[in-house]
Amino acid sequence: MSEVWEFLKAVGKRWKAGLTGGALVASLVIIQATGHSVSPWFYGMIVVVTLFSAFFMVWREESRRRRDVEAGLLSPREKDLLKGCCTLKDQFVELMRRFPKSPSLENPFGKTWRPLVGDTTFGEDVKEMMSWHKNCENLLNELEPVVGPDHFRRLRIVRMIHDPTSYMGRLDWLKSLHEIEELLLRKTTK
Repeated sequence: MSEVWEFLKAVGKRWKAGLTGGALVASLVIIQATGHSVSPWFYGMIVVVTLFSAFFMVWREESRRRRDVEAGLLSPREKDLLKGCCTLKDQFVELMRRFPKSPSLENPFGKTWRPLVGDTTFGEDVKEMMSWHKNCENLLNELEPVVGPDHFRRLRIVRMIHDPTSYMGRLDWLKSLHEIEELLLRKTTK
């Protein structure tokens, strides 16, 4: 409840500054000094606009503060892993777009779609999926020492990779990569 109170106090301070700000007061004085009257709806509009502005300014300030804190809490290695995870997600979405019917995308770590050793007669989808698969494995190998073995073993993607009978659909793989991002960012909110 104290956080809500602090937020409302900050909004109130900004709102007061907006209502009594020099430009607003000066324009009202000039309008009235020229003999024009200001209608009540105009005052109501000023109240609404300055209140909205106050909420926005408090939100923007807090958003910038959080972004600055998050940028400072991740080590360079964690930032690289986060970037790599985002890249893997983007690549996977692009593969889904380019090869919507490819069995290799249905269960990327499953065994059924992979070509036999020595087989070179596979399509572009399988070739690109094998490259994505290798990049994903590399990221996971780098991730374990950073997040620790306990957190690493709890990741859904790790559990699925080590269970050859498991199945995860396309969106499940994207969710599991998102889970890695959340794990890396979790320390920034502590």
